[in-house]
Amino acid sequence: MIGELVKGLDYLTWAVPAAGPIRSAFRPTDPATMSNSEPSPYPDPGNTEAPARCRTGMSARGEGLPWDPSAQSLHDVFTFAAKTHSKAQCQGTRELLRFVDMGQPAPGKEFGKTTWRTYRQVQKRVLAFGAGLRCIGNNPQPPHVGDVDTLTGPISLVIFEDTCAEWITAALGAWSQSMVVMTIYGTLGPDAVAQAFMEGQGTTLLCNRKNVAGVIAARDTMPSLRHIIYTDEGVEKKDRLRPLEIDDTHGIEIIRFEDLLKRGQSAVSEFPPVPPKKESVAIIMYTSGTTGNPKGVVIKHGQTVACMRSVTPLVLHGLPANFTHISYLPLAHIFELIVHLGCLSTGARIGFADPKSLTVTLSKPHGALEEFKPHIFIGVPKIYDVIMKGALAKIAAESPTKRSLINAAFESKAKAIENGRFTPIFDRLVFSKFKALFGGRISLCVSGGGPLSGDVQRWIRTAFGCRIIQGYGLTETNAGSTIQLVDDLRTGVVGPPIPGVEIKLRSCLDAKGEPEILDRHGKPYLSKDTRAANGKRVIGRGEVLIRGPCVTSGYYKLPEKTKEAFKPDGWFYSGDVGQFLADGSLQLIDRVKNLVKLRGGEYIALENMELVYGSSPFIDAVNGGIMCYGDGGLDRPVAMVQVNKDNLINWAKSANVQYATYEELIRKPEANKAVMDSLRKCWKVGKLSPLEQLCAVVLLNDPWTPENKCLTATNKLSRHGIEARHEELLEKLKAFGRDPSMPMSIPTTSTSFSRAKL
Repeated sequence: MIGELVKGLDYLTWAVPAAGPIRSAFRPTDPATMSNSEPSPYPDPGNTEAPARCRTGMSARGEGLPWDPSAQSLHDVFTFAAKTHSKAQCQGTRELLRFVDMGQPAPGKEFGKTTWRTYRQVQKRVLAFGAGLRCIGNNPQPPHVGDVDTLTGPISLVIFEDTCAEWITAALGAWSQSMVVMTIYGTLGPDAVAQAFMEGQGTTLLCNRKNVAGVIAARDTMPSLRHIIYTDEGVEKKDRLRPLEIDDTHGIEIIRFEDLLKRGQSAVSEFPPVPPKKESVAIIMYTSGTTGNPKGVVIKHGQTVACMRSVTPLVLHGLPANFTHISYLPLAHIFELIVHLGCLSTGARIGFADPKSLTVTLSKPHGALEEFKPHIFIGVPKIYDVIMKGALAKIAAESPTKRSLINAAFESKAKAIENGRFTPIFDRLVFSKFKALFGGRISLCVSGGGPLSGDVQRWIRTAFGCRIIQGYGLTETNAGSTIQLVDDLRTGVVGPPIPGVEIKLRSCLDAKGEPEILDRHGKPYLSKDTRAANGKRVIGRGEVLIRGPCVTSGYYKLPEKTKEAFKPDGWFYSGDVGQFLADGSLQLIDRVKNLVKLRGGEYIALENMELVYGSSPFIDAVNGGIMCYGDGGLDRPVAMVQVNKDNLINWAKSANVQYATYEELIRKPEANKAVMDSLRKCWKVGKLSPLEQLCAVVLLNDPWTPENKCLTATNKLSRHGIEARHEELLEKLKAFGRDPSMPMSIPTTSTSFSRAKL
């Protein structure tokens, strides 16, 4: 009743001209008028359907880039930014005072003041670091011409560190001297570092002081290692100036980051910048290893600059001058690196954080979002999913009156956004509190790194009153392929090709003309298709191929892998299946490579299943979520589930289920049935095929993490790692998939199986 009353008042308040249409933030736009792509003008002899099935990005919207159009390299871009915005704040770092117990499984962090450096100050550190690398024996590397297979080492700088100011300073410093940087996720461990050194013959490593001893211990696998530069990132104040206690460095020079800067500062005149060319290799970026061992992607300066030139105006042109970006995703991930460099190129303020210190939950006196108050926030789908589920759990704990008001607010605002109007009263009573969670100034959220659920995208847009768009790209394309336009309110769309990029849809047929993959109606994906699986009009379906100046050069020292994905005519084969909508926007619908064939010969799409089932409130995305499994020996798929502990306990209270410990609770058949019933609802809502309905699940209380090899460094599922960790358990679970009529048995471990009624 209260909610309905406030709805009426809210609408009346908006209807006043001074507070209504004039102030509207979300004006609905006809998708047909938003097209930022057109049929490709470039003939392709191998594709007679190119005019209809191949599209290229049109010119960028918004104002031009605020940097020198003649820039060839990342060094050129930053040099221009430092000159243009010399007095503007550039890098903000919070001082870590100490670790504290905040009643959570992980320790919290207490921070002191935030220190900001200007662009001019950062540039001085960049040039000093580059000169410091020269002082210890590293030399500029000439531009690389020819196939990527002919690229040889030694690689000057290998970065094995989490996101921090020192990371990007070191990279820019190396580029100022035309040196190649090799990046490794900070969570991958010594094995990945050893692989990088064996392949690149690296001489210098940048890492955290906490990892120095481990690297020294593994020195035999890195015979080319000569220098270790360490940072004090994430180290308590009392420990930062303590000398490292290592008995024997075995001839490897160990240098504190600030000490190398001091060396370089006195040698800048001796070693002035050696600007790279567009053909110069900038980065060898190792992927996160989702489908096996990490692969090093060779990225040249010109390729990254081309991507930034296309994407930056599309995404950032509506933000205020010197806007704030919060950098917390791994800089070793191409998504964060491209956004980070794009922000630097425009003179933005960049505050550094880690994912666990974003909010007040594990951060004192407040979280990084409140400290930096960003205007733009980027995240992978899992981050947004966790934000939504965490907020929904808190809403569920409110009184019935408050829940009624909040639910009415969400319903009213969602409709208001669709109709291009504000909700003044609800914004003040309800949504101002949500927006404060992001610091109060957020105006744009960008999602990348995987498909974002439509429900999550709508919820974030409603709760925080900001645009949220999706982009699509891979490490192999510099993260740049398509980007949803900021005035596009649709969900499930990754937008048109960025300017200068071509997207072509290849019919998913093998060399014999047999389908490689089928949709849920059993039909192959063909570039001549005019209807989607749901009957809506499309302009072709098929594997997404990408061509353009942002496409990278191939995989480092993996010639066969390079030939598989990078074709001589410039097309990169992504392995993703997409369809063009009527306006030329791309929609991702499947994966060519992440399909499995069941015993009956039918295919199921595991990633899409996990996306659909992951919307269940019983799925704990923080601890890994859900992994669906199927193979040629199973009639039906099964799944392993990381259960949301709080939601399961709340369910037990409401269902009057008695238990002594949480371990006992997840073994109870009633708990398993509740989870399975929830997953069945997701299956229906998500319109999965009958063969994609799970026949059995096992509930786990053993979080998946990058450290136990069950998640990649970007927190994606590592199927091989999960299968290895739960090998015995998976074999028991697969028995139900082989024989869905088999009676259930409950194991005595801290896990439990549940069966669907078939």
